[in-house]
Amino acid sequence: MLVCEDDPVNRHVALHLLAKLSHRADAVSTGLKAVEAARVSEYDLVLMDCKLPDIDGFEAAKRIRQEGGASAATLAEDHQRCNEAGMSGFLAKPVSLAALATALEQGGARSAPLPASYTTD
Repeated sequence: MLVCEDDPVNRHVALHLLAKLSHRADAVSTGLKAVEAARVSEYDLVLMDCKLPDIDGFEAAKRIRQEGGASAATLAEDHQRCNEAGMSGFLAKPVSLAALATALEQGGARSAPLPASYTTD
């Protein structure tokens, strides 16, 4: 999985929740880094913040989808924009463990062995 979140605390929380659900994830802090990461690695799922400092999550999701990647979305009030960007779902912040587990299951994410440490930038 890939987590794209510019806020370091939110990024850490997302990685922690995923780890509790036995999922391995990489993390990036910008939309452009998410697009690049999706180019070089195959991810089952992308958890994308929609408000990012360079290109927003909507544009990043469009670019990832154009190149064949998967994505999920974030803000409930942006549901329509998420659909238009090709995102397959959304989670509102703050994300609960139960909501994340449901989204991962619906997104078809597979569990993977956890790395020794998280990958963040």
